[in-house]
Amino acid sequence: MRILVTGGAGFIGSEYVRGLLGGQLDGSGEHTVTVYDKLTYSGNLANLAP
Repeated sequence: MRILVTGGAGFIGSEYVRGLLGGQLDGSGEHTVTVYDKLTYSGNLANLAP
């Protein structure tokens, strides 16, 4: 499944992305996740590093 996450570099978005990739949120198998974030005050690339 292909998933687009807007605001994925913020705290909540990055936790959601980790959950998707770790299989914790949806048991339907493998995901391709694309993160789209404007990287303003709350977006941080370091949140996506792990």
